Amino acid sequence: MSACSPGKPPAQRPHVEFPPPQPVSPPVVDPLWVKADGGDSVAQYNLALRLEGEKRMMEAARYYRMAALQGLPEAQFNFALMQADGQGVPRNEEAAFVMLKNAATGGLAEAQFNAGVWLSEGRGTRRVPAEGAKWLRQASVQGHSEARVYYAGLVLRGEVLALTGPQVTELARWVNDEALKGDKGAQFYMGLMSARGLGVQPNQAEAYFWMEVAARQGVAAAARGRDLVAEKLTVEQVRQIRARAEQFHPLARPVAPPR
Repeated sequence: MSACSPGKPPAQRPHVEFPPPQPVSPPVVDPLWVKADGGDSVAQYNLALRLEGEKRMMEAARYYRMAALQGLPEAQFNFALMQADGQGVPRNEEAAFVMLKNAATGGLAEAQFNAGVWLSEGRGTRRVPAEGAKWLRQASVQGHSEARVYYAGLVLRGEVLALTGPQVTELARWVNDEALKGDKGAQFYMGLMSARGLGVQPNQAEAYFWMEVAARQGVAAAARGRDLVAEKLTVEQVRQIRARAEQFHPLARPVAPPR
């Protein structure tokens, strides 16, 4: 019997130092999400703005709708735009107009302007320019520049007839304000109103001036109107008015405060 050879000692495992256990941090909770999911309409609106900026349209639409159903005009307006464009929700102009009108009723000037345009053009609803003019006037009272110019266009085209004398005077003042700020449409309309004596005293020299200023901005109809008005003026009058138009500089537009 052969002798057994002694076995090899077992290999030693290397000693490993493990770091002490670290406390587990709780997940970060975004208070905006908490407020929005808790029913706060302003938080829902602000969260929707954030999500829209991140191009997460379906989520944005969801939170806009939640705030809109609570009566927040800004959310109603933004949700209406998403419905109209089919962003995050199926495209539905009829439903968009209903939401848009809700926002307009809530006093949002941009919604009032859009409701007026949609009614005037028959978008999402039947075409009723007279009702559209009511919304446009409300937006105009709030200083909405585009509403003022669009409203003037309806009146000058004869699509809105039931205006009182003071309302026509008011409209002429608004159009003049926008013309002074450099809006070429308002400048053309101010020329027409001056030529016709609509809301202001008839003044062919003033009509020529505003049409000349608008024509310099590329308004072809203003150039044609200017040439017709020139027939009622002397050569010297035309020369002086052209010189005045060359010196015209628009007024700076006021910066609107954030909503």
